[in-house]
Amino acid sequence: MAQSRARNQVEFAEWREVIVAEVRASKMHYNLYVDLRAAIPNSPRTFNRALHFWHMTLNGNLEAARISLARLFDQESKSVSLRNWLRSVEETPDLIETRESRIREEFYSRPLEEDELERDIKSVESGDELILRLVKFRNNAITHRSRQSVSREVILNEYALTYSEYEELIKRGEDLLNRYSVLHDGCAYVCDSMQPKDFEGVVRACEAMNAV
Repeated sequence: MAQSRARNQVEFAEWREVIVAEVRASKMHYNLYVDLRAAIPNSPRTFNRALHFWHMTLNGNLEAARISLARLFDQESKSVSLRNWLRSVEETPDLIETRESRIREEFYSRPLEEDELERDIKSVESGDELILRLVKFRNNAITHRSRQSVSREVILNEYALTYSEYEELIKRGEDLLNRYSVLHDGCAYVCDSMQPKDFEGVVRACEAMNAV
């Protein structure tokens, strides 16, 4: 089966933009989900008066984070994913090695340790327990529903990830993105929202309406 790899510097940078988008989307949607949940005890009336809206908003953000993580850590050989992006470096070391010494000098980037690339690739493949759990969740609850996962209890007990596991996956993706991006051309990416708490204005406006 043909493998999808970035074949040159231009393609490597183009793939990086896809990976940046998925890391940012997963982190921003997940953080918004967490922040909204944390806001509920402080504004119960606001959330209770629009239960359907807030329920859909919360679930929509969590689902969006899951989908982006599933794409980011996709194991399909032809996909643009973190796994295949790193495999590109393995097969074409010039993607980073031709620039590595200059980049290190200019941006104070550390060189890769021995076997670090191999370890990083393993950390995004299904041989890693957490990646395997994500792949199983993707296959049984996101891209399609298997007969075994019709029950919500089965999904929660067999496939669902914990909050700490989502956070670990997001951190892993962001760390790997920036490690190899810096080695490629010195670029590091901020993946947080520029206005992470802007939802608080919406909550305050709803509270003001409730007070009328």
